[in-house]
Amino acid sequence: MPFTPGMDFAGVVREVGSEVTDFAVGDRVFGATLITRGGSYAEYVTAPAAIVAHVPENIPLGIAAAVPLAALTAWEATFNAAQRDGRAGNRVLIQGGAGGTGTFAVQFAKQCGAYVIATSSAHNHDLLRKLGADEVVDYRGARFEDVVDPVDAVIDLVGGDVRCGRSPSFAKVACWSRSYHLRTPRLSARPSQVVMAFACLTLI
Repeated sequence: MPFTPGMDFAGVVREVGSEVTDFAVGDRVFGATLITRGGSYAEYVTAPAAIVAHVPENIPLGIAAAVPLAALTAWEATFNAAQRDGRAGNRVLIQGGAGGTGTFAVQFAKQCGAYVIATSSAHNHDLLRKLGADEVVDYRGARFEDVVDPVDAVIDLVGGDVRCGRSPSFAKVACWSRSYHLRTPRLSARPSQVVMAFACLTLI
């Protein structure tokens, strides 16, 4: 069988298993298929109800489809891989703060009460401040290690030359790098626990 790629999805429920109680036919939902499974680029997607959520009424399905993986990665980085150093009172540096994952990471860290420093190009600084960043650094105009005071954690969404531990002052902080693997739950579901949704977007 050929492999169908894709993990993020959003759409309208067409069928539910007999044990599914949180979703009904016609509900607008979104989620991400398991990494080993993929399949969200297909016209229809089946997924365990445990990894599906309702789409808020004020969010279009096309936007909702872009949320799951970016938000899950940011959650993993903020609360798990950075050893929970995104908590209140700590200083967190987010490399690539204006990207899809970075914008979620800024908000999650700020919601926890952390002091958030984010790097981006200058034209995204206003956006990052609106999302809650306390400091923003133009990576084109300065090396972050030259202008950022010591931090408790680094969320590195850039990699390459901009990486955790590039400078001695950052070498011993808790660091999450995009080269790490996102930890996903190993879920198995019987057919009665599955939701089938019609995807609103088809890639051609």
